[in-house]
Amino acid sequence: MEYVDVVAGPNAIYATQCHRTQQTVAPLAKRIGLEVQIADPYDVVGFMKHVLSEHRHEIVLIATDADMLAPLVEELHGKEGITDIAVNEVFTVVIPTYGKVKTYRSPYSE
Repeated sequence: MEYVDVVAGPNAIYATQCHRTQQTVAPLAKRIGLEVQIADPYDVVGFMKHVLSEHRHEIVLIATDADMLAPLVEELHGKEGITDIAVNEVFTVVIPTYGKVKTYRSPYSE
């Protein structure tokens, strides 16, 4: 059985082509020594397929534009209907090897 080290932080960080999303994750990436990977979240299926195949059993941070948050979470969760997304809201999607996908929603705070 493989375990995820949740204390160590993310294993990969993705941001969109938008400079603002890159600026959001840059300080963390620098602190933990990761390069921010640029991705196109508008290719929802392709991007999520890439993340799931490349980062199995890892923690991945994705900074995206507000309009793409719901489609990306819905693709991972396999469930539609995420609405009323606030600015700076954080979604945590847990995909276990066995069992149901769980999505946690919380506001971002500095």
